[in-house]
Amino acid sequence: MLNAMAREGIDISVMERMAGAPTSATILPIRPDGSRPVLHARGASARWKISPEAQKAACGSKVLHLGGVGSLLAMDGEPTVALLRDAKAAGCITTVDLIQARAETLQLVEPLMPYTDFFMPSIDETHALVGTDDPVACAQYFIGKGAGACAISLGEHGSFVMTRDGRQFTVPAFDVKVRDTSGCGDSYTGGFIAGLVRDWDLLDCARLATATAATVATGLGSGANLVSFEETVKAMNTLPVRGARG
Repeated sequence: MLNAMAREGIDISVMERMAGAPTSATILPIRPDGSRPVLHARGASARWKISPEAQKAACGSKVLHLGGVGSLLAMDGEPTVALLRDAKAAGCITTVDLIQARAETLQLVEPLMPYTDFFMPSIDETHALVGTDDPVACAQYFIGKGAGACAISLGEHGSFVMTRDGRQFTVPAFDVKVRDTSGCGDSYTGGFIAGLVRDWDLLDCARLATATAATVATGLGSGANLVSFEETVKAMNTLPVRGARG
């Protein structure tokens, strides 16, 4: 795993090996419609807590992304608040998402919002947290708790973005043949961050995020069919929009 990341140019100098714990693992039985239940073994992720060295390095980046609130058991709570607080103080753009949120996850999420520039859950996750599948109401709730903006993925209906300063828009999904939705939420987040790193307008960030997720949905696996940034931008500009008429 470390070798694979190194081949992709990822800095692994502060990656940590934990004795006595396996690497986290997930089994995804894919259904014919591309959806999938999730069987997950937490492994080392249940025990891992960021080191001061890694936190310092992370806070030197342009964007700091916190993924999986509710699944990093040793990090959830004050350690996560401290990480995001330090990142904001260092001038980072901070982004946060979830993994299979439950109602009790809300108590972990709310303290993070004052230090979160972009909260990026799915509509299913926000429904679990606040009891509504109205993306406007969901975004207003988390912005009210301090988030700078919400980008909520809506599955086959695209995504919805709202900012603290009142901007809001919906980006439709692209019309692709779905084989497997594994990783679509994470790829949406990754695409959005790729736009933020390049100082793109938020609408273009959301369009790139949508194209990234659509590309992944066309193959098997959580990174399927992603070739390069350039190819994903090409997909963003050429894929047909779901529901559009020629």
